[in-house]
Amino acid sequence: MDIRAWRPEDMADAKSLHQKFFPELGMPDFNKMIIGFVIEDEAGPIMYGGLELVAEAVLVTNKERSRITIGKALVEAQKCMLYTAKEFNIKELYAFVKGNENYVSHLRQHGFTDCFPAVSMRV
Repeated sequence: MDIRAWRPEDMADAKSLHQKFFPELGMPDFNKMIIGFVIEDEAGPIMYGGLELVAEAVLVTNKERSRITIGKALVEAQKCMLYTAKEFNIKELYAFVKGNENYVSHLRQHGFTDCFPAVSMRV
């Protein structure tokens, strides 16, 4: 089994595999990722992959402030984070909220959507 760099000519086969096994997801653009790669053996490609930047919103909030004030602050924080994400060509912004349905509701009202379960790894 070998790993090699992604090449533009890999796109046709990657699209075919993607359509066959993951049609519900958008096709990744490996050409625009930090790194694109192919893992293959003598029978051909096993997997196409890449590493893409994503962002995690991290906020420490004074919960003693009113919900209205906190809501306004969340909107301002979101503006700052969206601007920064665009500057760094980051396409996904995640917010992991634990035990506060008010935050989740507010974020949904301002463009965040529920996403499928994710796993993470600190590096």
